[in-house]
Amino acid sequence: MYTLPRYDISVAPKQLAVLNRNVWAEETVPAYIHWGKEPQKTWLKYRGAHTRVYDKKSFYLRMNGREWHLNADAVDPSHIRSKLSFDWFRALSVLSPKATHVTVALNGDELGIYTLLESVDRHFLNRRRLPAGDLFYAVDNRANFGLTVSDGQRKLKKKLTDGYELKEGHSGCARRRLAHFIWNLNTVPEARLASWLRKTVEVRHYLRWLAGIVLTSNADGFIHNYALYRHPKTGRWWIIPWDYDGTWGRDCYGRKMSAAEVSLFGYNRLTERILAVPAFRHYYLQLMDVLLKRYFTLRNMTNRALSLMAHVRPAVYMTAAGRTDVIQKFEQEKEVLQSYVVQRRQFLQKAVSKNSTRCN
Repeated sequence: MYTLPRYDISVAPKQLAVLNRNVWAEETVPAYIHWGKEPQKTWLKYRGAHTRVYDKKSFYLRMNGREWHLNADAVDPSHIRSKLSFDWFRALSVLSPKATHVTVALNGDELGIYTLLESVDRHFLNRRRLPAGDLFYAVDNRANFGLTVSDGQRKLKKKLTDGYELKEGHSGCARRRLAHFIWNLNTVPEARLASWLRKTVEVRHYLRWLAGIVLTSNADGFIHNYALYRHPKTGRWWIIPWDYDGTWGRDCYGRKMSAAEVSLFGYNRLTERILAVPAFRHYYLQLMDVLLKRYFTLRNMTNRALSLMAHVRPAVYMTAAGRTDVIQKFEQEKEVLQSYVVQRRQFLQKAVSKNSTRCN
């Protein structure tokens, strides 16, 4: 039987009342966390967007100069979609945070299974032997790499860096570099586009990320829920995935979604410009063709999903406390995931074949 690590969080009633008075507040409150060692003092707040109003909330933790995220994955009956996604990205050699399943209790009350997610920050870079550089979080849908607020609108952004939150780097310089990148991305002429992209973007890494997000169908991950890192020595930008509970056949509200909802090419301005270069488009189509034939198969993805479900199943049954509806929904997710893989694979194979013919 698998036993998930357990995190016991203790918060004084007055401090918990402060948190609950305004779930949207960004101020942290003091707390203690136990995970088999001596209690550690931490600073705590709720995190997330619309999920902050759910009974099962996600947490941001800061202790000993480190940050962690406890994601509730409240919209995912299987509890595995986040980890399944980040493991998938690592299999694609995409820079991505480590995800671990844990159980969480708050002041003695069992909250259930959470995904402990590594923060994308300077420690994240250090662990991967990458030098410190500009690091941004894409926090809302203005982070579309365009000049306008959203695709299809003519309303210009007030600032080119709208939608981005600086995580690491000197504020003024980092924001100027990001603004310069976004401006050039949108204004470099076609004749110089390929050479400019090679100098400023880790293109193949970006296309592997694109393949990952397209295969998982993270519908809103193209214009937020990612991090941007600029390597200080090469000057190239890297993209890092973030928040993947609304994937694999369910949207960010937990509703079943069509396997055809996310197109083969996704959407945002950077993707559009990269795929406008024939050599990059050809590489992406070849990559998708290989992934669909050899890796994104029903057998392979089912094995990955079932392995994770087996890992969390004892905790699901224990924290369900006899609620048969919770257990039933969990067990039914195998079929939801399998159906998604079959339908998504068929949809994408047709799209790859159609677009590969056009290229030829």
